[in-house]
Amino acid sequence: MKIVRDVEVLWVSRFDYEPQWRLRPHAHPFFQMIYIRQGKGSFIMDHVTYPLLPDTLFFIHPKQSHSLVPDPSGPVQTLDRKFAIHSQELKTACMGVDSVLHEVSAEIANNIEQIREEGVTRQPLYNEFTRLYLLDILLSLLRHSRTPLVPVMVRPSLFEVSTRDPICANAQQFMHAHYQEQCTAEDLAAFLNISYRYLSKKFLRVLGIPPMKYLALYRIERAKDLLRFTEFEIKQIASNLGFQSVHYFSRQFSAITGIPPGVWRQKEREGIGKDIVLTPSFINEDYVERPQK
Repeated sequence: MKIVRDVEVLWVSRFDYEPQWRLRPHAHPFFQMIYIRQGKGSFIMDHVTYPLLPDTLFFIHPKQSHSLVPDPSGPVQTLDRKFAIHSQELKTACMGVDSVLHEVSAEIANNIEQIREEGVTRQPLYNEFTRLYLLDILLSLLRHSRTPLVPVMVRPSLFEVSTRDPICANAQQFMHAHYQEQCTAEDLAAFLNISYRYLSKKFLRVLGIPPMKYLALYRIERAKDLLRFTEFEIKQIASNLGFQSVHYFSRQFSAITGIPPGVWRQKEREGIGKDIVLTPSFINEDYVERPQK
């Protein structure tokens, strides 16, 4: 597929910058995006200082100098992606993307994380999926920046509210708002004032899965966020997500991911600060300064 060859993910990682760490000033010939998950500090690009706040995305253009300084009050969690654009048209358009984007949408944040998951799990066609997720992000940023580009087809995020069917869209929005409650098939059908059987047919046609399977997957994605970025106990996470018991939550999590939530969290923590190279010829240079203990 030509479209997936237009972009290439070079390297991904997650960093938890301690207050004494800093990303020293540097530049490189490829694009980079750094998403701030948590924490505060300063981000400097081309000698201009920007506040470093949660849900901010820094979009770094080739040869653009940049550095990061965490606030002394606590660590900064980042999701870091380096990538190349081979299509001249797309590359020219992306040079017009804003360097700083505040309050990034949940869909973009999810796609940023999905790139890393594909790189870690290395399932069949993982390279193609990382490119599709990246392309989805870039097109969303171009739309936000109102930069003109010839439309292309990309794989939509499963959890992006459907534009193909208003009934499915209403059901998705209901589940996104009530996933922390013990929402049943009867609750969903009653809210939409239709039969659950009719809703299931629509979901299968539009999204490829039944509504309650969609809700289970959505809850597990939210669980992954809590396992990644908080210190909540697994019992508390299960309760926060509307599961009747921690044992049921663990069974659901294991059925969907293949491993229990505690093991998943440990593997995720072990990957903090580790390079995930998706292009074999790419050599990442480490610009993070860490004081010697």
